[in-house]
Amino acid sequence: MVSVVIAAYNTEKYIAKCLESLKNQTYADFEAIVVVDGATDKTSAVCEEFSKQDSRFSIIYRKNGGLAAARNTGLEKCTAEYVAFVDSDDYVSPNYLELLVSAIKKNDCDISACGYILEDENGNEKYRTERGSGVMDNEMFLNNMLIPINRSYGAFVWNKLYKNEIIKKYNIRFPSEKRYLFEDHYFNYEYMKYAKRACYTSSCAYHYITRENVGIIRGITED
Repeated sequence: MVSVVIAAYNTEKYIAKCLESLKNQTYADFEAIVVVDGATDKTSAVCEEFSKQDSRFSIIYRKNGGLAAARNTGLEKCTAEYVAFVDSDDYVSPNYLELLVSAIKKNDCDISACGYILEDENGNEKYRTERGSGVMDNEMFLNNMLIPINRSYGAFVWNKLYKNEIIKKYNIRFPSEKRYLFEDHYFNYEYMKYAKRACYTSSCAYHYITRENVGIIRGITED
């Protein structure tokens, strides 16, 4: 089973597509934990509708504290063997979870990653990862995350699958201090201290959407 953490703040225009893409996964054994981080728009109403229709979706409400704090709140509620993260204004392909779970089990790894596609708000593709599939040790995987080569999988958390056992055992969390701009890098670096084996599948199953006044904050570029 997979626990999927979705931090949501004022994404009423986009979150329905995000949650619908999870609802339609070919790998159905998951729980979607939506953390509404003090949203002031209709984000909560959209999430509540999904939770009424599908018991796999649950909602946690908290005061606005930012992305890292919201994800940490979600991690406290994760009960599954694996943990994944999806941003509330992105969406995933139907085989997203199946690819990640299959890869981590088949290769006996502690973390798996998939490729991603960068799209604009109109659905036009601007970029996609091109690295070939493979299995590697933690040092090589970490190097490829921090120093991307050949459009690699990056140091993001949203295209990766983690073992909840490792997260809980070593209390791995996103940084609470505001001085950390790239929370994903921090989390992955901490996790890779304890992950011995990793794998990557070249299939691009995550759709990262660039939006005005959002792309830079979310820490990704097209180069």
